[in-house]
Amino acid sequence: MASGFIILKDGRYGDRDYLVTIYEEELFFNWKSIEQSHNHKFELLYYSIENNDFKTLILDDHWASPYALANEEYHKLLHLLTSENNFKNKLQATIDLVSKAESMIKPKLMNFSGYRSRIIGYKEIVSEYGRPIYAPYDGADIGVAPKNAVDSGRANRAFCGFLYLAEDIDTSALEVRVQKGDYVSIGGFKSKQPLRIFDLTDPNIWDFKENFRKLEELKLISAINSLFSQPIGNGTNSIYLDTQLIVEEIIRKNYDGICFRSSFTGKRNYTLFDSNLMEEQIGSGKLMKVDKMVVELTDYNDGIYKL
Repeated sequence: MASGFIILKDGRYGDRDYLVTIYEEELFFNWKSIEQSHNHKFELLYYSIENNDFKTLILDDHWASPYALANEEYHKLLHLLTSENNFKNKLQATIDLVSKAESMIKPKLMNFSGYRSRIIGYKEIVSEYGRPIYAPYDGADIGVAPKNAVDSGRANRAFCGFLYLAEDIDTSALEVRVQKGDYVSIGGFKSKQPLRIFDLTDPNIWDFKENFRKLEELKLISAINSLFSQPIGNGTNSIYLDTQLIVEEIIRKNYDGICFRSSFTGKRNYTLFDSNLMEEQIGSGKLMKVDKMVVELTDYNDGIYKL
């Protein structure tokens, strides 16, 4: 490995070169797994560090996954929230967790756009020639469902509708659990004004390189992101209460929404607490059919989890 880049002198890593440290300690990335299965990606990451290309190496990429941060799920604050049965203690853990994370996330106002999908999503209209044709849902049909139709979700309680968006169409469709053969309406939305977003996807790893304590801070942000990104399947929604409590505390701090990584694509998901803050982009609607689903399998033994 190359040397002469950044030296850590915090008593945890000694005087090893930073490039050597993050490779040998498997910090930020599942380095060995990437090298084995996607060598071109490994080379990009390696040479980005070697050449001080900090902008490439941010948690803005599926390979720079929070899951690569060793034991992030065991962070004591998150563990207390997810394992606590006493509801009063659970609430206090939520307050402490959000407060700690907020101190590390740079507050900012964001203008952004995103996509929303609805399965079995089309309406029948009559063409100018009198023939029925299918068109994507739009307006209220692609927005938040009526109150009595809103189930408990990752961020919202039952009967309380939030607007869930994804940064691209593929992620949006995957997030609603499409299957082969499904028809899906896609609607595009954009913010009416800059919004205050609790952004779990923003942290740059180079802002946390000073010492081991700073790395622990990054683990906390990544741990919360992991909780929101955790896929829910087989009818289980056991983590919804935990993420809902986090969201409610974020709302109390006057944020307009939260941003976290999709477990499917690594792209950004947005949850807006007030759908009126976004407007549908006229003409953005698409009606699409799912032709195929692709499954990619990787070796689960990544050096962190032992089978």
